[in-house]
Amino acid sequence: MKKAKKAITVILSMLLIISAALLVYFQTRSPLEKAVRSCLDVYYPFWWLSSVKEDAEEKKIDIRFTYKEDMRTLEERRYSMKEIYEAVADVLLKNEESSYQDYSVDILFDDTPKRFGIRNITADGQSLGIYEYYIPMQLKKIAEYFPEARVLEMDMTHYDDIQEISGFSELEYVEFRCYLSEEEKAYIWSLYPDCVIKDLTPSND
Repeated sequence: MKKAKKAITVILSMLLIISAALLVYFQTRSPLEKAVRSCLDVYYPFWWLSSVKEDAEEKKIDIRFTYKEDMRTLEERRYSMKEIYEAVADVLLKNEESSYQDYSVDILFDDTPKRFGIRNITADGQSLGIYEYYIPMQLKKIAEYFPEARVLEMDMTHYDDIQEISGFSELEYVEFRCYLSEEEKAYIWSLYPDCVIKDLTPSND
């Protein structure tokens, strides 16, 4: 009986210590980090929230997620990045009670050395950029998930037909780590006349 009471006392003491530690841990988080962590049901358990940084002077927020577990399919992994982007934008930029509505947000998904970045996320969506670093995604999928993107920088570009690029509303800058034919460039310019195109073709400058 005495052993049982002692065991219960030890367990209760441990629970009290853990509860106190958790309380301190959560209380020391910034309002910004708490806001991002409110999206936990979207990014967990496949991604860890690595860091949240704010530059109040520049009105910029940098958020980094680290890949944690294998998903059932590669498509799930890609789709999760879209869901996280939308959830973060809703919480920080589109929520009328948010203090960060006039900020721009960068989100980096890190699975070293593979990375995928969604940058310059704003409430009006006028300057969104997609940066792919060794996490290959079909061009038509990027257009499907991020049609409002204005900037594309792709390390591993995959497309069956350059016409997949027509899924974007308005492109201002495109950079592919591959060779684009003159016909492909002409097609891009036919859709986005002012778009700057950069590929592996040597410059004549």
